[in-house]
Order: sequence, then C-alpha cells, then structure tokens
Amino acid sequence: MNKPILPSLLLALAATVAPAAGPKTITVVGQQDVGADRGAIQAAVDAAQPGDTVLLSGTFHLDGAPVVVETSRVTIAGEAIDDDGDGLANEDPVDGIDDDGDGLVDEDDWNTVLVGVDDGLGGPALDVFPDRFNDAFQILGFDADLTRIAFRDLAFEKVNRAIYLFPDYDDGGTVLLCDETVATDGSLDRVLVERNRFLNSFRGVEILGRVTDARIRQNLFRDLVGAGVQLFGTQIACAEADGSLVEVLPLGILDRTDIVDNRMINASFGVLSFISNKTSVRRNVMTGGLAGVASLDDTKMSVAHGEISGTTFGVLASRGGFGAEPGADNTVSHNLFSGNLWGVLVDCITTGYTLVNNEFGGSLLVDVQLDGTAPGGFCAGIGDSYENTVIATAFPTTVWDFGVDNKVIGGQPAN
Repeated sequence: MNKPILPSLLLALAATVAPAAGPKTITVVGQQDVGADRGAIQAAVDAAQPGDTVLLSGTFHLDGAPVVVETSRVTIAGEAIDDDGDGLANEDPVDGIDDDGDGLVDEDDWNTVLVGVDDGLGGPALDVFPDRFNDAFQILGFDADLTRIAFRDLAFEKVNRAIYLFPDYDDGGTVLLCDETVATDGSLDRVLVERNRFLNSFRGVEILGRVTDARIRQNLFRDLVGAGVQLFGTQIACAEADGSLVEVLPLGILDRTDIVDNRMINASFGVLSFISNKTSVRRNVMTGGLAGVASLDDTKMSVAHGEISGTTFGVLASRGGFGAEPGADNTVSHNLFSGNLWGVLVDCITTGYTLVNNEFGGSLLVDVQLDGTAPGGFCAGIGDSYENTVIATAFPTTVWDFGVDNKVIGGQPAN
C-alpha cells in the first residue's frame, strides 16, 4: 500500500530541486554628478555576481579614480539604440553610415556616455605623476583568474585610459613605480570590448601582461592623443620617483588578441603593440595619425584585409627596446593603403615580417621601405633590417630596400 507523502516532505524535496536564481541586470542611472556617479557604478559592479549585467543609463561624470572590476562573467553595458528603425539596436555602429540622417556618421549611436576629467583645455586630464589618473575601468593586479568580462555599448569621452587591463601586477595606482609595483598571480581571459565609442581621449584600450583571448570589435576610436589599442607583453619598464627608467619587469604572455572591424580616425596610433603573441588586426578602417599599426618585437602578428589611409606610416614595424628578442613570423597581407607617407616601413634591425599582396595607392614617399645603413637609409650606426620578405605580384608596389638579406618578389624600385 502506497503511503501519502507528507506536506513537509514535499517542501523539502522542492527545496532540493529549486533552480538557482538566474542572471540579473543591475541598472545605474547617471546623475551627471562628479561626486556620485563613479561611486554608484562601483557599487553596482561590486554587487554583481557571475552572469550579471551592470546596465548604465544616461550620462556619467567621473572623478579621475577608476571603477575596479574583480568578478568573472560580468558584463558592463550601455543602452544600445536603434537609430535607423530596423528593430536592431546598435548592430553596426561603425559602418561609416549616417543611419538616422542627422549629419553625423557613427557619432551618435550611443545613449550611455562616461565623461572623464577635463584638462582645462577641452581634452582629457592625464596622469599626475607618479599616480595614474582619469582611467574609467580597470582590472589590475589580483591573485585570481578572471574570465568572460565584457564592455559594450559605452561611449567614453575625455578619459586617460578608458579600459585598463593589467592582471600581472598591483602598481599601487602609480605609473609603474618600481617601489610600489608588486607581482601577483592573476590572469584574465576572454575579454570582450565591443560596440563602444572612444572620443577625445588619450587611450582607448590598454592591455598588459597575462591576458588571453581578448576580442576588440566594432568600436569607434576617434581623436585620440595616444593609441586606440595599446598592448604590452612579456616585459615592461618601471620607473623611479624621478621618472627615470631603472628596471625591466617580466610580464606574462599577451596571447591571441583579436582586433577586428573597428574604425580608428585620427588616433596617433590605431594599434600600438609591444612584444605581443598572435595578435590579429583584421578588417579595420584606419585614417590619420602617426601610424595605423605600430608593431614592435611582436610574434605571429597578422595585419590583414584593412584600409589604412592618411597616416605617416600605414604600418610601422620596429624594435621595442628593453633587450627584447626580435619578433618573428609576422604578416601584413591584403590591405589597401592610400595617401600615407610610407605605406609600410620596416625599421632598423627589424626582422621577421612578410608583406604579401597589399595594394598601395598614392603613397607620398614610397609604398614599402626596408630600412638600413645603405645610402638613403636612416639606420647609420644602428643596423639593417634583415630577412624580411615583400611579395608584390598582385599589385604594383614600389620598394626601397636599404637592408640586408631581404627578399623582394615583384616589387618595383622607387624613382
């Protein structure tokens, strides 16, 4: 004979199988109050659990101190808007199209704006040496492994560093002072930075050390004094209080960074990379500035299928110093270069770069220069570029080769 289950037992069984609370959204509304906005964002980020989203709404005025992120699987997002009425919010904010007919291209697809500290001249306030200042978000020096953190649909203005990722060290909030910088065991993987706007600032995204599988896609970087994306891997110099560089600190490997489908306009550097590994720079549009991509001692970097115009150097391949080994197995392929002073410059004592079937239009000086100590080069007393390869069989390409043991296939000597 079956016995009835007591109500108390039913309740106990229900408690054992009750689903855990799902991810939640924590909404923060900007007050445009320098004294309150950053604290409100920080409180929401601190309260977030893995899987949660911190949704920022409106305009926020920051106070120069960063919002610190220390929890995995957290998304910090702004309010995406559907400018063109197609039912899709911010699906392609960097397509170069004035979606809503207001005369602004790619400028106004953001409802959430984070404004940093003004320098008194209309630009971003920078570090107050020896302290870092005016960063928006940071992940810095911790003894934990963080994963799956996303920043999306945010507009940054007048910040020094919008997103600063440095899990290897706790620098005490300083600009890498040797006496204040302490090594940690932290790491960071699978970071996503997408559909953000970085405007009138110093740097957009800065990543240092033990970070793996960062993806930076569909962002707009415009009018930046420094780099849109700046990468440091393997090592970096710290400083004394007087600003002199005195020591090289080891970093973890900065591995597999994917920078794809971004627009970078009038940034001094679209991408500035030191000693990174397997960085992919794909399908980006870069206009103006000193260099579209500056690659220093990188290994297995690929710059491909992009459009780079109006710069001093479309791509600058050079050495980073600090005693780093030369890079190797780097490729620049199938890009369109137009109106740059140099299309590609491979600098003194630089090796390990292969240039394959890039198209050059209207280079003001030369399409490709492999620098060296020969007359006409700029490397006297430094050393030649060597063992680089230029393959120019698909498009006419003018090449100056002042180095040694470089290989040029299909290039034309410049007049």
